[in-house]
Formats: sequence, structure tokens, C-alpha cells
Amino acid sequence: SEGSIRLSHRLQGMPEYVVDYVLLHELAHLLVPGHGPRFWRLLEAYPRTERARGYLEGVAAADRLPNLTDRPEGAREE
Repeated sequence: SEGSIRLSHRLQGMPEYVVDYVLLHELAHLLVPGHGPRFWRLLEAYPRTERARGYLEGVAAADRLPNLTDRPEGAREE
């Protein structure tokens, strides 16, 4: 690791507390590699950790869903 942090463009439009969590997550990695107990203790200091993780899990789950606006080939809009 070179000590720099890069944020995904996918964070644009997400709530500020989620972006803050992602920044803290990456900053914690500068101190503690991996996701062991010491790493998670650092993140627990941020009061919105659980909420931000839930938000990101919801985004990830939604990304796995089929696009509900896509119609099968040959289907007509009524």
C-alpha cells in the first residue's frame, strides 16, 4: 500500500455518513491491515458504522437484482 486513498465514483450521491464511513474504513487500513477484531474496534468509534454498512449492503444487494425495467426480447409495452 502506498498510503493513498481513492474513492469510487459510485459513492457520488450516497449519504454523507456513508462516504464518511468508507473514508474511515480506508483510513483504518492505514493502521491495521485486514478486517480483524482490532480493525473493527477502530470503526466502532464511528456512531454510524452499523447504519452505513447496512446501506452499503442494500446497494450491493440491489446491484445483484435483474433490471426490472428490461423487457424480454419481443415483448411489447402495453
